[in-house]
Amino acid sequence: MSRGAWERKMGKRTKGNILSEHGWWGKVMMPYFNEIAHIPLFIWDPRTGVRGERRQALVQTIDLAPTILEYFGQEIPENMQGHSLCGTILRDDKIREYALFGQHGVHVNITDGRYVYMRCPQPGKEGELYNYVLEPSSYPGAIRENEMRTVEAFHGFNFTKGMPVWKMKGGYGISSLGFPPKTLLEFGTLLYDLEEDPAQEHPIQDAEVEERMKKHMALLMKENDAPMEQYTRLGLEYPG
Repeated sequence: MSRGAWERKMGKRTKGNILSEHGWWGKVMMPYFNEIAHIPLFIWDPRTGVRGERRQALVQTIDLAPTILEYFGQEIPENMQGHSLCGTILRDDKIREYALFGQHGVHVNITDGRYVYMRCPQPGKEGELYNYVLEPSSYPGAIRENEMRTVEAFHGFNFTKGMPVWKMKGGYGISSLGFPPKTLLEFGTLLYDLEEDPAQEHPIQDAEVEERMKKHMALLMKENDAPMEQYTRLGLEYPG
């Protein structure tokens, strides 16, 4: 449903993996280019009868649960951040101006549908990274002694409804996969104009657009309960 102008210009589908594009193979360590991040969405709502049409509204996977709940007449929980796509299916209703996306330990990304901004950690702040887990076996990988010594109870997330989790010094999100942490910094911060460069081959410099994207990135991070160290790691001012 929401494939975007960039895909029509590129003339190919997204895959969820880099298959030699941008000089890479696979995913995880490189920036979240559209080949990885932009998921094709095909949706059928028999109530509307809408078929064979495209929509340009910016939607995310977090919208699927509210859409299903609304379809079956169920209440959408207050702390659920997604939106029902019923109006988007019918009229291409816009449900958000910006979308935040990415993966733990690498770039943090935001898009408004035209521009994609990939914020890299600040030099020397790459290590401002923690894992928040319920108990040791929920950690994605082996926990080392030096990590266990950093564990403390943390009560700061809205989505845990006041229940504490373990805060554990984690280092780089890609180190457990054997990739060198410096690779992340070599990419640097990137800004792409998908209208002019749908294949994301030529990052641009635009101070005004970057400032706007930084502002909304910080706002969405706050909305998503991002821990304070992430603002330090990315060199962003905490909003409010």
